[in-house]
Amino acid sequence: KPLFMRICRTRQVNAVIHSHSINALLVTLLFEKEYSISNMEMIKGIPPLGFNSTLNIPIIENQPHENELEPAIEKVLEEYPSTTAVLVRSHGIFVWGKTWEKAKTQLECMEYLFK
Repeated sequence: KPLFMRICRTRQVNAVIHSHSINALLVTLLFEKEYSISNMEMIKGIPPLGFNSTLNIPIIENQPHENELEPAIEKVLEEYPSTTAVLVRSHGIFVWGKTWEKAKTQLECMEYLFK
């Protein structure tokens, strides 16, 4: 899909995972512009962050069609150069990594942190 390919090209990664997780959806209803959390063990699973780091995941507004998310995703990629994910309000999350295994590990860590 073009949206996935844009993320792969811009971030030089090989994998993008899109999930309709209820936890990710609920987080977008509790936070306005970005989800932030710090001092949690599972942050270590999201390179290059560590226990003392703050994880910030931007939140964009959902659109009727996936391709309409592209301008907001493009803005996130510019404004958050180190993020490995973006939350879509009332919808879910996109997570990316060098490999599908790394993207999956990060998604699992984020899911834990969303609870």
